[in-house]
Amino acid sequence: MTYTDEIKKALIKTHKDTNESSLDVYIKNASNLLRDVFGKDLNKEKNLNWIKETDKIEKYFDKMKRSISTRRNYYNALLEIGISMNHPVKPIKQIRDKYAEQYDSIEDGLKSKKQEENFCGAEIINEKIDEYEKEIKQGNDKNIKIWMILKLLRELNFRAEEIATLEFVDYESWVLADGTPRNMVVMEEIGGADYDNWFISKNKYKTSKKYGESIIPLEGEILRDLKLYHKKFGDGFLFKTARGEPMSSNNLSKYLGRWSNKALPPVVLEDGSKRLRNCSVNMIIKVFQSDKYGEIKKKQLEESKNRGNNQSTMNKHYVSTKKATGFY
Repeated sequence: MTYTDEIKKALIKTHKDTNESSLDVYIKNASNLLRDVFGKDLNKEKNLNWIKETDKIEKYFDKMKRSISTRRNYYNALLEIGISMNHPVKPIKQIRDKYAEQYDSIEDGLKSKKQEENFCGAEIINEKIDEYEKEIKQGNDKNIKIWMILKLLRELNFRAEEIATLEFVDYESWVLADGTPRNMVVMEEIGGADYDNWFISKNKYKTSKKYGESIIPLEGEILRDLKLYHKKFGDGFLFKTARGEPMSSNNLSKYLGRWSNKALPPVVLEDGSKRLRNCSVNMIIKVFQSDKYGEIKKKQLEESKNRGNNQSTMNKHYVSTKKATGFY
């Protein structure tokens, strides 16, 4: 058993409600940090003594101009691994908490300068969606995959893994599924030649161990789009690599990066120079969510400060989604 296998085993014992893909990220972050800062391999080093050298880690982060969120994520990985492996973590926790507090104090959804640079208006991406849809209606399917990915991100707000692993299955296959975590577009036929009742069954997502299967009904525009996509590609995984293999979240991120480099306007830097725009799944979600709720959030921040509390307190104690009753 390799040292990273030992870490994974320990993490699973102490994180019973955490998706294994999240645990893999902890190990990957720790491995990359040891390699990049100290030039060593975690499986050859076979210990965590190096994590106490936070001054070297900080110098590396400063040199690479890592954001607060990136630093927090790396230290969080070291913290979770250290706790699971019964290794002293007090200095790591103090630094992680410091960066977590700094991160949480940023009220805006864009948490770093890099995110601010890559951010763009939703109208730019919506124009691309409309452009690709027009092409598809004219019989040109060159951009149908990115069109479907962008539509799913806009309408369903999914994470990378949830989009990448979606697969078309019929209702019977869903009923007879063996329990293996999957994300499925389920097509149920009700009394007709066409599939009438479609929904998404999510069993492979970040918090699935805690919340279990999530059922999302499909209707309207997104249902129409998925039916069109299924008609062209049939059952199975919606998105595949150039080699014909199912996509992973990493594949999807790289795919969106290449697309945004090519299709979106470049970033204009402060000195007037330009660089390619790189939009991840999270960035595209930020674009769409900001378009929907940005102005509402701005107004709510102003009003919550007038009252002397924060936005979360305002939402929890003063905002209701229920309709008024007692009027006839």
